[in-house]
Amino acid sequence: MMDQEDNYYFLEGNRLRVEGRIPQAIGAYLEAVRRRPSHTGAHFNLAVAYTISGQFQPALLHYREALRFDPENATIHLAAGNLLADMKQWDEAVREYREALTLDPTLASAHVNLGNILMERGAADSAIESYREAIALDPEHVEAHFSLGNALHSKGWVDAAIAYWHDTLRLDPEHGRANYNLGSVYYALQKYDEATRHYREALRISPEFADAHHYLGDVLSDQGDIDTAIAEYRKALKLDSRHVDARNNLGLALRLKGQLDAAIAQWEEAIRLEPGYAEAHHNLGAALFVTGNFHMGLHELREAIRLQPDHAWAHFNLGVALNQMGNIDGAIANWQEAAHLNPNLVGAHFNLGNAFYKRGNPDQAVSKWRETLRFDPEHPWASFNIGGASRSTPSVDYTYAQCESTVKQHPRVAGRMFAATGASPRS
Repeated sequence: MMDQEDNYYFLEGNRLRVEGRIPQAIGAYLEAVRRRPSHTGAHFNLAVAYTISGQFQPALLHYREALRFDPENATIHLAAGNLLADMKQWDEAVREYREALTLDPTLASAHVNLGNILMERGAADSAIESYREAIALDPEHVEAHFSLGNALHSKGWVDAAIAYWHDTLRLDPEHGRANYNLGSVYYALQKYDEATRHYREALRISPEFADAHHYLGDVLSDQGDIDTAIAEYRKALKLDSRHVDARNNLGLALRLKGQLDAAIAQWEEAIRLEPGYAEAHHNLGAALFVTGNFHMGLHELREAIRLQPDHAWAHFNLGVALNQMGNIDGAIANWQEAAHLNPNLVGAHFNLGNAFYKRGNPDQAVSKWRETLRFDPEHPWASFNIGGASRSTPSVDYTYAQCESTVKQHPRVAGRMFAATGASPRS
C-alpha cells in the first residue's frame, strides 16, 4: 500500500505540473519514486513532465519504469509510442502503438498515431486503414479526419481529401492546418477566392505561419495584386528569414513592379542561403542578362541547368541569351530541350520557328509555328509568320520581356505546401 507521505509528493507534483512549474513538479515526482520505486503513476507523470521540458531520454526511462510495474497498461504504451515518434525512433514507436492496440483496440489515438508513422514511411494505404479505423471508433476525432485528408491527398484523391479537411473544420473551426491545406489545394485548382479565404483563416488562427503568408502572396500575385503579395512575402520573411521560396517569389513580384535591382538582391540572398537553389539561379541569370551583365547571366542560367537539368524555363531563357549573343546553334539546342521538357512552353516552339527561318529552313520553321498554334490557337504572331513565310525575316522572338519565367517556386519537397501530419493528439 502507498503511505500518505508518498502520495503527498505525487499529488504535489500533479499540482505543480498543472500550475506550469515543471522543474518543481519533476522534483516532487522524483521524491515520490525515490520513496516508492514501484509508484507507476509517479513514473508516468514524471515522464510526462520530462517530455514537456524537452528531456526525452529521462522521459523514456520513466515510461519504461512505469511499464515494468504495469506492463498491460495500454495508455502508457501509447504515451511511450508518442515520445518515441517525437524522437523519430519509428520502429520502437510502432511496437508501442501495436502493443497498446493489442491491449485496447478501441484507442483511436493509437490508430491515428500509428497511421502517421506509416505515412512517414510511405505506406499511405496502410495509414488510410488506420485513420479509417480511428474514425470508426471515434467519429469526432479531429486529427483522424485531418490526417486521413492528408493521406488521401498523397494518393491523388483530391476531392476526398477536401471532404475530410472540411470535416476537420466542422469538428474544430480553429484548426489552422486544415485551413492551410484547403488553401493550398484550392490554389492548385486555381480557385483563388477559396484559397485566399482559407489562407487568411489559417493566418487568423496562427499569425506566425510563415508558409501561409508565402502562399497567400502567391495567390494574390496570380490575381494581379502585386503590392499586397509583396507585403505577404515580407511577412513570411520577417517570420523566417531563411524561407528561400518566399524570397524567390518576392524577387519575381519586385521584378513585376520594375524594381529589378531589389529583385536581384533577393535572388542573390536566396542563393547565399541555399547555393543549390536552381530556381533562384535561373531568375537571377535572366535578370542579369537584362541588365547587360551577359557573362554572369549566362553563368547563372547554366548553373540552374547544372543543378536541375530538367528545368525547362532555364533552357528557354538560356536559349534567349545565346540567341541575343549570336549563338543560334546554342539557342536552338536549348529551345529544343525546353520544348521536350515542357511541350506547353509556347515560346520555345515559336522561337524555334524563327530560328529555323533565319537558318534558311522555312519548312522546319512553319512546322514549329504550327506547333505553336496547336498549343496556343490565339497566338498573335505564329499565324502571321506562317502566312508570310516568304518574308526576309519573321516577327520578333520571344525575349525576357515577353515570355520571362514568372512561374513561382512552389513546394520543392512534398509536404511544404501542405501541412504535414503530426503525431498529435497526445492522449
